[in-house]
Amino acid sequence: DWLIDLGPEGGDRGGYILVEGTPETVMATERSYTGQFLKQVLAGKEAKQPAEIFEKMEAMAT
Repeated sequence: DWLIDLGPEGGDRGGYILVEGTPETVMATERSYTGQFLKQVLAGKEAKQPAEIFEKMEAMAT
């Protein structure tokens, strides 16, 4: 599989290619919401709600 992850947000704060590559590459990209979600799903864990992931990413950015 090959993914292209756009972001980091929507609208004026998005539309940029954050990462392109295999799911493993996307999962290794901390700024990628898609990667954070995939990590949880592929690990067999219940995925966090998008709002929880967003809050974590916002905290990392400041």
